[in-house]
Amino acid sequence: MNNIFSGRSLPLVSIKVVVAASLMIFAGAIYGEAKIVPPVNLVPLSQIPVPEPQNLYEFIKHKNVAIMLGKAFYWDMQVGSDGKTACATCHFHAGSDNRTKNMVNPGTRTPADVSNLPFWSGPSGFETVSGPNQTWDASEKGEFPFHLRAAPSLFQSSAVIRDSNDIAGSQGIRLAKFEGLNLDSAAEKWSPLPDPLFRVNGVNVRQVTDRNVPTVINAIFNFTQFWDGRASPFFNGVNPFGPLDQSAGIYFNRAGSLAKEQIEIDFGSLASQATGPPLSEVEMSYRGRTWADIAKKMLHKDFRPLGKQLVHPEDGDLGFMSRAVLLSNGAVAGEKGLTYSYETLIKYAFQDNLWNSTQTTPEGLSQIEANFTLFWGLAIQLYEATLVADNTPFDRFLGGDGTALTPDQELGFNLFFGGAGKCDLCHGGTELTMASVTANAWVNNATHAIIDLMNVASGKQIIYDNGFNNTAVRDTNEDIARGGYSPFVNPLVPADPLVPAANLIPLSFSAMAELQAKQQLAFSVPILPGNVPASFPIANDGAFKVPTLRNVELTAPYMHNGGIMTIDDVVDIYARGGDFHLQNKNDRDINIQEIPDLQQDHLAHLALSKFMLSFTDERVRNYETPFDHPELYVPNGTSDNDMDMIHLPATGVFGINALPPTDADNDRIHDSWEMSYFGNLTTAGWYFGKYTDYDEDGYSDYIEFRLTTLLDPSPKDPRGTPFHPLIKNAPGGIGWVKPVDIGKVHLMINSLLLE
Repeated sequence: MNNIFSGRSLPLVSIKVVVAASLMIFAGAIYGEAKIVPPVNLVPLSQIPVPEPQNLYEFIKHKNVAIMLGKAFYWDMQVGSDGKTACATCHFHAGSDNRTKNMVNPGTRTPADVSNLPFWSGPSGFETVSGPNQTWDASEKGEFPFHLRAAPSLFQSSAVIRDSNDIAGSQGIRLAKFEGLNLDSAAEKWSPLPDPLFRVNGVNVRQVTDRNVPTVINAIFNFTQFWDGRASPFFNGVNPFGPLDQSAGIYFNRAGSLAKEQIEIDFGSLASQATGPPLSEVEMSYRGRTWADIAKKMLHKDFRPLGKQLVHPEDGDLGFMSRAVLLSNGAVAGEKGLTYSYETLIKYAFQDNLWNSTQTTPEGLSQIEANFTLFWGLAIQLYEATLVADNTPFDRFLGGDGTALTPDQELGFNLFFGGAGKCDLCHGGTELTMASVTANAWVNNATHAIIDLMNVASGKQIIYDNGFNNTAVRDTNEDIARGGYSPFVNPLVPADPLVPAANLIPLSFSAMAELQAKQQLAFSVPILPGNVPASFPIANDGAFKVPTLRNVELTAPYMHNGGIMTIDDVVDIYARGGDFHLQNKNDRDINIQEIPDLQQDHLAHLALSKFMLSFTDERVRNYETPFDHPELYVPNGTSDNDMDMIHLPATGVFGINALPPTDADNDRIHDSWEMSYFGNLTTAGWYFGKYTDYDEDGYSDYIEFRLTTLLDPSPKDPRGTPFHPLIKNAPGGIGWVKPVDIGKVHLMINSLLLE
């Protein structure tokens, strides 16, 4: 059960940092001192402000309701055209995807005419597996790493044993044409489209993405999203591209009239990102489906949120809306879905002028349908902003616990931060990525650290987007990433028949800033550094967003291509200076060089790998709040009627390790709860209820009680959970209730123990 507050957290007005402050320099030998003390400017993640749009409350009315709405959106399998594919389908394991069947894409981004890739065999060129819908072998004798050297950690001269441009991606949906909605079913109407690639025995199988799946946990700290950063930090309310799409706008009710207006929601990259996959014909959508179709489907009066999934009654956000019951053995059973509709939750969460008009748009949509992308994006961002994994040995060490790291991990700390590993040059700061909001230091378009000067491996000085690096994991020509383009034409740049993308708006801030300086851009973007001319060389080709290393133990496979399965192999690739060291010299980060200290010292290599295990938050592993979730069925490859599914049972605040519920007197007789909420959803209020204990002798005792929110509990119950005495309106008994941390408010919910 949950309470709902309309209070707000402080907006992130500005973060002024010196980027170099996150690059910790330690003096001394590679092994450092026996005991280390972290620098004062490297702090636990809990001390880093969670980024939030400055203008959030122009759109949001009740933030906690929006979080609940976003969680339901994110986990709802009915969103996909097949009625089986949620956002969470590709992000169910530590915010990422650890399936092994039908997870290979044969490198479809690689041009067929790349002459230096003799292993490329065209559009059907599966190499690590025999074809679509196969299972990879993740063992040491299996297909990983995709690029294997005879002496993995040694020099560039080490012989290549095998190499493949295959991608370990994530399976999505079968290729099909959208033919309309089935308003009595989540599965939509479709007609077949033959898939030239993901097809077995003449039958389409689920397609696989052409890049690996990054985790959404701690993604709120990223300035941009996606490997190529195309999800803009300036959410336009409609799609991932922010100001690049000058036609985007949402509808406001202005004194009774609908007005379409452009918006810009800063620090909104997760909202931008969330609007992409639902229309992707690879990930979630049949070809031709629109957001209007999704809105009509999910706002229909008979559509039940999470209608195919059990929701744990102790889910930290959704439990109070669950229709399920918790059995005495800890299992969840009963009715699926939530008690509130998406329309109801939207109206509680968002400002009235975004949905209360009775007029329709020129396209014939109601206002709530037309603005569905805004509701979807912002709600999911606010939910994902709660997925902060900050309870790690690394954070405890930064907070002053000198015992949090093992001696090997302390050695790894010194190698990582300022030592021979040079890891912090890309994975700097508490967030462990220079692609963070902190490192990009955006205050406004004139004050930021988004564009930086650097020498590439060829020796040439260039500008590039901070937090995006070419590390020679793959040949630049396979995937130019940040050097790519949006789908939007720049009207101020002429077309060139010899250069197909010449007049498309580029993705990188560096390239857009140069266009702006030449007055060839119709909107404002972060400006060039003051000493950089408008035609300075740019190197963003093959540069990918630096991922956080938090929970890296749980998020294999690694890299944008997913071609590495172990942390040790990740250390190997950097120890040898990348796999395409010479081929990428015009774009490769100059710091990607061979590292003799790691090549020649096995203990140092091992210590660095062990240190990265200190980035794991056990709550993520155990699906404990805020990482608890509704039930989910995840397609495991393509099978007849999708019978091969991975089943994730619903979890509550205590995660997969929750103890079975016991009654007050431990007689193992199932007791009952009756819980009601008085007042409406948008205000703080009281929970009233009655707890009944059924005894073996057939008699029952009960207590009536009322609960309200309480701050900063300190005593502990037998499970180590903080408790407060209940505020009672009936005599007898003191109990404890479980807290859920939402917006720094501990909500006292669910369980009561009596004498």
